[in-house]
Amino acid sequence: MIRDRKQNKKRERGASLVEFAIAATVFLTVVFAVVEFGRALWVHNALSDAARRGARYAVLHKATDIDDVKNALRFVGCCQARPRRTTPTPAPSSD
Repeated sequence: MIRDRKQNKKRERGASLVEFAIAATVFLTVVFAVVEFGRALWVHNALSDAARRGARYAVLHKATDIDDVKNALRFVGCCQARPRRTTPTPAPSSD
């Protein structure tokens, strides 16, 4: 009788470990999904903002204002994860 109780406790301990493993897997999957969704939303908003700023800049400035373009690239370069070294070139005029 005592041996049966000891074996039963070992089985229950093993069962609770399996239940914890299943629950932890589901919980961590949901947590990581929420984090990744938030990151994807942030990237989408950052790209939309960059496109809006680029379009506004293109409308307000001439293509020959190379100093302004370099200045704008400096501001963009400080906020990127990996800034790139680029040399802007003015677009050929269609005149």
